Amino acid sequence: MFNGLLELLKKIPGYLGVDAQLSGLNAPAVHSMGRFDVTNWIAYVFVGKTQHDTPNVNSKAILFTLTAVVFLAYSARIVWLVTRPEDEIIKYIPDDAFYYINLAKHFALTGTWTFDGSAVASGFHLAWAYLLAVIFALWPLISFISLLLVAGVISSLAIAISAYIVCLIALRRFGSSASIGAALVFLSPPVLSLQIMLMEAPLVILASALLWYICFEDQFVPLHRALLGFLIGLFGELARSDFGLAAACILCAVGIGGLASRRLNAQIVTAASCLAGSSVGLLVTLIHTVLISGHILQSSASVKFYWATLEGFNFERPLLLAEKCFNPFGGLVPRSPGRALISIAYFMAGVVVLGTEMSMSTLRQRAIVISIIITICAYVALYSFNGALQGWYAAAFISASSLLAGLILSRVRLVPLLIVVPVFLFLSFRNQTNAIYPWQEDMKYAGEQLRQLPPAATVGSWNAGLVSFFSGRSVVNLDGVVNDDAARALIRGEMASYVKARRLNYIVDYPSDQSASFGQRRGDPEGALYKCVRSVEIYEKRPDEAKRPVMHLYEIIDGCL
Repeated sequence: MFNGLLELLKKIPGYLGVDAQLSGLNAPAVHSMGRFDVTNWIAYVFVGKTQHDTPNVNSKAILFTLTAVVFLAYSARIVWLVTRPEDEIIKYIPDDAFYYINLAKHFALTGTWTFDGSAVASGFHLAWAYLLAVIFALWPLISFISLLLVAGVISSLAIAISAYIVCLIALRRFGSSASIGAALVFLSPPVLSLQIMLMEAPLVILASALLWYICFEDQFVPLHRALLGFLIGLFGELARSDFGLAAACILCAVGIGGLASRRLNAQIVTAASCLAGSSVGLLVTLIHTVLISGHILQSSASVKFYWATLEGFNFERPLLLAEKCFNPFGGLVPRSPGRALISIAYFMAGVVVLGTEMSMSTLRQRAIVISIIITICAYVALYSFNGALQGWYAAAFISASSLLAGLILSRVRLVPLLIVVPVFLFLSFRNQTNAIYPWQEDMKYAGEQLRQLPPAATVGSWNAGLVSFFSGRSVVNLDGVVNDDAARALIRGEMASYVKARRLNYIVDYPSDQSASFGQRRGDPEGALYKCVRSVEIYEKRPDEAKRPVMHLYEIIDGCL
């Protein structure tokens, strides 16, 4: 077994394309004797020519350059962010990220998964939560900026490796232009924003890229391929609980292609191994949930499905999310008729290219195309059942969308695409200066003001992440995402009873309205809780700015509940 592991490690460089020729072409800037030549590499990248012993397109030069550009872009972004004031930083990080941070801090300190130090929490994805817990265990007093920097470096590496892998697939299967098209997705605003959200997205993107690579590349001994596929499926499922759907989609696609030919048997076995690994990962997640909470479903999944039943299943939001991923140009243009025209033209080009690929490509290329289509459609359908779809859910679309973008742009000549990249980067980075969550400045301010309350006062909130982190005190999560008891109360419409049982004195949150749907979403359909609170303070950092409704501190009237 040990010898087999050593043999696998020796083959990894070849598996990653480091020693292999790409698409039958010579390696970039590599002499016939096998030595890497920096002069050739620079000459190819900036001049487009190489010395006589590398007459073909230098595929690796393109690949490594694209990967370097992606990594440098993400590194520059994290440096830009951590040098800004905290009031600006929190406009780019979702409130849910602070759920993860509080959970990980409590687990590192007490060994218990809880958000407020009391109620059990099961609504999180294991890999990212445990990674943060390790960081807090090794560095208990880590500052917010240091945590952001550490997580940013990890995210940048994960996404850069993912970009390398996906661009490698695109290059080998569809040509050099396709690899540049795939890279543009990784440099687009929706994906750039995922890097510093302190959410699980980078791990999901990495697992997804590895899944596509292991399923559609040949440089593997069958046993190694099956083993790696299983491990990738396991890792992906621990990174995000819906990862197994991607493996199932690829298995379905290669199964369809394999009906008429046995040439896809290796892909079928690999996809099946990935699905088996995902199944084991799902089982681990379910067992983990049962052990810490006593029930099988994570609270976050239960609550979000409940919200979806209230609002109706919505296909529009996941479709827009998918479109943002596979159309990297759409997010660079302000909402206008011009943006709509770009999207329509891009979509029509995609239909033409996909139709051409299905009629003229090889069996494996057709299998990739079918896998892309099925995967995107499947995740759109799944997320239509989610009543709280967020930007980081895009991680599930990234690899398939990158390959789709690469396929669409593979018909464009290489030189124009190389010119497009710096212009695209400029526009994408300019877009990143727009705050994603501008209202969270008030949430941070509310948390800071909560320090003035008596230490014995108990506080709850439906948006408890930022408030809890910056108040330095325990805040009870009322939306149930990271509070299993609150999740049950919310779904049953018994939030007033739960607030009474927890003996809360205050609720800090945005103003409630009296509509039945809003009350149901907050677990208070009859308005019993709404009638028993009064606003005692408004937390608004910049009153002169026009923003969405600001946070209020509500006092719970004694004896009312």
